[in-house]
Formats: sequence, C-alpha cells, structure tokens
Amino acid sequence: HGIGTDASIPTHVQNIVDRRYAQVCGPGDDGRAGRPIPTEQQIYNLRRKDPNAKIEMPASRHMVPTGLGLALIGGYDKLDKELCEPGVRSFMERQVAMIADGAETLEDVLSQNL
Repeated sequence: HGIGTDASIPTHVQNIVDRRYAQVCGPGDDGRAGRPIPTEQQIYNLRRKDPNAKIEMPASRHMVPTGLGLALIGGYDKLDKELCEPGVRSFMERQVAMIADGAETLEDVLSQNL
C-alpha cells in the first residue's frame, strides 16, 4: 500500500503498543492470545531483581488488539469506514511526499482535502 518504509515499521509497532492499542503476545490456543511478551523495560526490571532469572521468550510474536484498540477502530468505523483502510493512509503519504518534493504546496493539498 506504500505506507511507511521498512525502517519506520518498528516505530509504528512500538507506538501502537505504547499507546496500549495492542499488546505483543506469544502464540495461544484456539485463536486466543498467548502470554504477553515482556517489554525491554520489564526484562530489565526482572534482571535487576534476579540476574539469573530465566525469561522465556516464545518462538513467535503476535499483535493482539486491546479493548482500547478495538474501541478506537470501532469509532473510526462509525465515523467513516475508509479511515480504517490502508488506502487512506497511502493517499496521505503520497500527498505529504508531493509537498516535500515541491510538486504541491501545503495550501494546495489542504484546499483539495478539507
């Protein structure tokens, strides 16, 4: 969809987790979320308490939406279903790139979209 770059994906994922829209979990049973994977800060705190603590990390990770994340998407869906679609974000990124390249002005893009 032309959204972001490979370098920006970890930042997007971290923002989603930091804002508590989703959590990163290990695999679960029957489509349910597994145990939450500890964050770097949690691992650091565990190591400070017990340097020899065994910290199990699952073989795979999954992003699981929280209630807040589901509510946010539900709100967007009620306002305008297209807000949840990647095409909207892709369009916005193309518009921003055109401004950055000098092909469009901020004023032109705003007047076309608002």
